[in-house]
Amino acid sequence: MNNESLTYGHETYHTDYSQYVPDAAYLDCGRVRANNTKKIQFIIALVASSCIAVLALTYLFQYVVAFILKSVAPEALSISWFPMLLASFSMYVIGMGGGYLILRRIPVAAPQKKSLSIGHWLIILLICFGMMYTGNIIGVLVNTVISLFTKSAVQNPVNSAISSLPEWAIILTTVIAAPIFEELFFRKLMLDRLKPLGQLPALVVTGVVFGLFHGNLSQLFYATLLGFVLGFVYLKTGNIFHTIALHMTINFCGSIIPLKLIELVQPTLDKFTAMGGAEFDASMLGATDLVALAVYFSYAALVMVVWGAGLVLFFMFIKKYKLNGKQLPLTNGRSSLRVVVTSPFAIAAMLVFVFMIVSSIIPA
Repeated sequence: MNNESLTYGHETYHTDYSQYVPDAAYLDCGRVRANNTKKIQFIIALVASSCIAVLALTYLFQYVVAFILKSVAPEALSISWFPMLLASFSMYVIGMGGGYLILRRIPVAAPQKKSLSIGHWLIILLICFGMMYTGNIIGVLVNTVISLFTKSAVQNPVNSAISSLPEWAIILTTVIAAPIFEELFFRKLMLDRLKPLGQLPALVVTGVVFGLFHGNLSQLFYATLLGFVLGFVYLKTGNIFHTIALHMTINFCGSIIPLKLIELVQPTLDKFTAMGGAEFDASMLGATDLVALAVYFSYAALVMVVWGAGLVLFFMFIKKYKLNGKQLPLTNGRSSLRVVVTSPFAIAAMLVFVFMIVSSIIPA
């Protein structure tokens, strides 16, 4: 089957998890192709149903809890951090828990584990930042174009939600809970079960679904690109802890650090605002203001350097590390992705996601 493998010492680690598919499934005959097609259609139906179930259970649980609290403890809904914690619990415990009950019907075939050196992990982290910043720019451009047509600014709902939260709540929900549950669901649970599609189609499906699950255009593009990188790392290493650590680091750098920077530089910005249209007076700025501005602009320069380095590393390593392109023979020579996009269940799930994203654009 021409499985790709890496040998360290006396141990061999396979990186092509199509090895877990029986050899008979690769025989090119009509009956095998028909069986393979039905199998993939069944898997996609369950994956799409799982995604819809996650969303349905998440919103249903939130509405039920909010309805009960309005009667027994309405003051809880006015606490700044409570809605975010409720949303996180609803999604990660109730929603994904229900989604898992559907996904568990699909046979598991996880890649064998392989460790990453600290150097390789740091390189991947830079690539993640490169993809994230690139996706963020795409998102900003798309939102700008939409704003020109709608005559109203497209808001980033995550920024609005995080800005009102205490630091401990951001760390708990964004830095700890989100990476753990999202990696377990999208990388571990989904990728382990999408192996009959082939590595590349499985990676595309989970990456796109990961982006769509964020539910808004501001996060759609960078989350999708980030999902591709994290999925690739999991397929190559079989170690979910690597992707969890990457995800935690990215979320920390994307939430806590910017908030701290804003907190540091805000008093200085307020002084500029107080000047209004008056001529700039340098005497109004003290040593603390100068340090704050220096730190802020140094961080902005660092972001540009990291973005550029991440893109360069991406194009350097994309040719070196490739996924196995072998796919199961399907009816009429169809590809796995074609089966995915023509699945009624996948189309239904996509319509739900599109509705969710469009709803985030329309002003309340």
